[in-house]
Amino acid sequence: MNYLLLHKRPRAGFLHAFVGAAIVAVAVFLLQWLAPNMFAPLVVRIAEPFFFTEASVARATEGITIFFRSRTALAAENAAFKEALATARAENEFIQAISAVQKDGDVFPRTGENTITAPVLSRPRWSAYDSLIIGAGAADGVEVGMRAFSSGFVIGKVAEVEGSTASVSLYSTPERKVVAQIAGKFPTELAGSGGGTFEAIVPREIPVSPGDGAFAHDISPKLFAIVDAVADAGEGTAKIYLRLPVNIFELRTVEVEM
Repeated sequence: MNYLLLHKRPRAGFLHAFVGAAIVAVAVFLLQWLAPNMFAPLVVRIAEPFFFTEASVARATEGITIFFRSRTALAAENAAFKEALATARAENEFIQAISAVQKDGDVFPRTGENTITAPVLSRPRWSAYDSLIIGAGAADGVEVGMRAFSSGFVIGKVAEVEGSTASVSLYSTPERKVVAQIAGKFPTELAGSGGGTFEAIVPREIPVSPGDGAFAHDISPKLFAIVDAVADAGEGTAKIYLRLPVNIFELRTVEVEM
């Protein structure tokens, strides 16, 4: 008797739970059918915290995105600043090299009776050829092949002569080759690259630094060019960038050797 009662109690509990759930379901259905707007505010209140959480997550994500974008922009600005600083340092080294050379009075001998000073009528631009048009010609004794100087530095040769004008071809004309010694250590071929500049390829192990001087003894025993920068060219070589000791874009006069 007791055994049967013990096994009937769980079944009765399940039955009561099922009936209770059914009653609740029917009640909810009837309330929703009779008063459909009754549960809307309750649902909104329950869901409202979730919407606020989603908005907070979105704002936090946006903040993180802005942070990383700011870091990227800052890194780009730092890279640009470093590049500008490197350029300024190279220019400073160039100016220092010029100043050091100008302290030697023997560098400026070409201002005597055997030279004629001519005004520069046309200066070169970034074009295929580096050339000057000067206001002195055949009537002044200028001839093809005469060397042209600026501040004592040889910069080119007279290429064409007219009655009162002449054209000076600069040594930095593209594809023009000049053999020079850099820092007095080794001879190398400088190739004109326009704009008063040159390029040269040398073995990487040869010590060359910005500010070193190049001397083309076949042209003049004086300073011919100055190393502006050195870059790795691969395969055990380095590319050297040089420029004339004067700014050809600011020339107002030149001296022509008679």
